[in-house]
Amino acid sequence: MSLLRRKASFRNKIFRERQSGRRGYTVLEILIAVTLMLMLMFGVAVIFNRVGSSMNDTMSTMEMTNSLRNAKNRLNADLKTLTVPEVVAPRNSNDNDGYFCYIEGMGGSYDRVWYGNSGKPFTTADIAYDSDRTAVSGLLTPDNTAGDTDDILMFTARAPSDRKFRGRFIQPVYTYTNGQQVVTGGKQIILESEYAEIVWFVRGTTLYRRTLLIVPDKLLQDSFNALQILENNGNANITSGTTDNVRLGLEFFKYYDVSVHLNNGRIVANTLGDLTDRGNRYGFWNSIYTMNPTSVPGYNNQQQSHGLYGAWYWLRLPTLQESASVKFRAGQPFGSSDSGNWWAEQLSAPAAITDNVLTSDTAPIAGQPFIDFWNAPNCWAGTDVDSGDYTAILEGDEALYNQDVILTNVLSFNIKAWDENTSQYVDLGQGTLDDSNNIYYGTNPLDLRSFGYYGLPNKTRTLSNGTILTNPFLPCVYDTWSEKYQVYCCNRNEATLNMDETMIPLNGKLSSEMLPDFPPPYQVALKGLQVEIRIFDPRSKNIRNITIEADLTKK
Repeated sequence: MSLLRRKASFRNKIFRERQSGRRGYTVLEILIAVTLMLMLMFGVAVIFNRVGSSMNDTMSTMEMTNSLRNAKNRLNADLKTLTVPEVVAPRNSNDNDGYFCYIEGMGGSYDRVWYGNSGKPFTTADIAYDSDRTAVSGLLTPDNTAGDTDDILMFTARAPSDRKFRGRFIQPVYTYTNGQQVVTGGKQIILESEYAEIVWFVRGTTLYRRTLLIVPDKLLQDSFNALQILENNGNANITSGTTDNVRLGLEFFKYYDVSVHLNNGRIVANTLGDLTDRGNRYGFWNSIYTMNPTSVPGYNNQQQSHGLYGAWYWLRLPTLQESASVKFRAGQPFGSSDSGNWWAEQLSAPAAITDNVLTSDTAPIAGQPFIDFWNAPNCWAGTDVDSGDYTAILEGDEALYNQDVILTNVLSFNIKAWDENTSQYVDLGQGTLDDSNNIYYGTNPLDLRSFGYYGLPNKTRTLSNGTILTNPFLPCVYDTWSEKYQVYCCNRNEATLNMDETMIPLNGKLSSEMLPDFPPPYQVALKGLQVEIRIFDPRSKNIRNITIEADLTKK
């Protein structure tokens, strides 16, 4: 074998030996490879997580924006269909054109008035219950994301021809006997009506819209007869004694979405004319502030539906689920002494707050915030922490839960009125500057920035017969009013007030001068309204805000 061939054979042998000795990758190589793979997978997972989170936040924000837009469209549509031809007081109830009422909650402008005022009528505990003074969880600092949530809108509306108002109703079934129409049965339906009483309010962070149909009283009384027949026939959804309760107003809203009031202790349907009287509206409240002369039967507090101690201030107004209870009496003024209205009895004063607020189970310190809108907005004792419903009044009819909810996670429902004096939207009673550049809160009924005709509580005025009267507590409520308050006093206590009923025309336009003792709180036309709605998304932590401007002169 030549030298060259031997060298080649030797190299091949060495190569084969080296190749046969290689069993796999080293541990170090494997660790490096696995580490690189894990880093790659972690990076991909992070990217997918961020993309997924971003998509969820985007979808959540889109849903929030869509819900806000729907609420805006609904409120816009309602304000375009007011039954009053012009929002100006006083209205003549015989014109049968309904009412408009805007209530400026006692946060905001009231808060600025009473703090530092040595003559304030509120107690230290009272003033601390201010929904505008919210809190960042765990911190005694203001939550600037939350705004005004205690304003209320109440009005009557006429539906467009292509879209009626709808509500629950027991429809009577008629037959003819000897030429007479007789109710022989009934069935639960969704009734449509051209007119309705509508109420917008916020409790906690939930925006509610109650819609109560305006129907002929004859139809409602026939419906009660139909309900009685269903009860006698053993309808599974109607318990014994239901019809008797419903005629008295108890459990009424379990079966009906109808605007009603009590007449001689019995439920009757409201007309648009009836609703010009605040005492016939949904959510009417008898304040603890009494109104002289106290001898007028049934009139005390007649026009004071929204005082400091009103249930509407603490929980705003009853929800549909609450009002459907047999413990709630439809048509009964809140705060009355009627033992049949549990709601009225229990909410005559603010309830204690629960442990889910900053100050534990005691009343908050005056001037310090306490409501956490993001984490614990339903903080009143006895209310459900999720829904805000007053649990003691509920009776398990969960079918009605949330049917009146229009929007959730609301941080602001702030209503302002157009002020022609300053060409801007203002809160009722927000005050104006005097000659010394100090904030002044007047009682000028022609200035929407003042507290209106009735002014500050405990101020006196003189009636037409010379009687000195202590003002009722009714500041910052714009109402289209009517002659009913003046007429009521004339009819019930003519000797005391020395008033002649003939001074008030049965029809035609009224003026405040015709109502010398009980004129409307504000006597200037309300030509525009601004409503700011702000909501938050608890998942994405995003906030959206819209502003609605309604021209009340165009309908």
